Amino acid sequence: MDALLPFQFPFKDKEWGQKFVVLALLTLAMTAFFALAIVFSNTTPIFAIILVSVLVILGLFPLCIVLGYLLGIVRRVADDEPIALPYWEAWDELIARGAGLLLVITIYNIPLILSIVTLIFVPRFLGNTNFAGWASLLMLCCVLPFVFILSVLGWLCLAVGAGKYAKGGGLSLFFHPEELIRSAFAVGGMSAQWAMLVMIYNIVFTIMLLIPCIGWTFYGAFLIPAHGHLLGQYTKFVNKATPTTDKKVPSKARRGASQRPAPKSPRPLGSSSRRK
Repeated sequence: MDALLPFQFPFKDKEWGQKFVVLALLTLAMTAFFALAIVFSNTTPIFAIILVSVLVILGLFPLCIVLGYLLGIVRRVADDEPIALPYWEAWDELIARGAGLLLVITIYNIPLILSIVTLIFVPRFLGNTNFAGWASLLMLCCVLPFVFILSVLGWLCLAVGAGKYAKGGGLSLFFHPEELIRSAFAVGGMSAQWAMLVMIYNIVFTIMLLIPCIGWTFYGAFLIPAHGHLLGQYTKFVNKATPTTDKKVPSKARRGASQRPAPKSPRPLGSSSRRK
């Protein structure tokens, strides 16, 4: 996998500037809303509940859009299309598909979310006692390793599933973990490489958030394209390792099937017929 190409490919597009501006604004707005929600969570309880709820809802809207845009990049990279940055169109599909991916991400990360919440609130509930300290240490030593393993397996399932979902698949494909894990293990070396690069990317983007102006611009413009292109590369390896084989259908079955209208499936993101 090429670790630098995700930061270079957008400039092959003549309209990269326009696409970057919209993407950066959405990414920075999403991050700002969530950051403000964290800041105001330390205020008075009633005020915090109201304000944090509003800020989280406002942040979820651009998050769904950029996740939908990420799926478009994944599909284009996996299909080796020359222009990997989709056009900003079909916003309703971006929001709908991005919201679906966000729902699955939330479900897959429930163990991690519960463990973090437990580590935060259990010591506060037990107070400043020796038992609270031993309980926290027990959770760190015994619970977190299992949560870490589940999170890694979950993110591999999400990576494999996102590649299929970007091609127009339904959300149901994410709930067949045995198939997703089998596909991820079929390219075990690439799966490990993808996971390592994702961790490195996240560290880099976290550092960029601490640098005003230039760092924020880099973060807003490259967060989604970099992760999208890297996931698209990974999807290509997965597709090569687990090719789909079309079974031959008897002629009578074909004649019977031709009389029925084909079921509608979601159009792959970034594949609009209006623009090439």
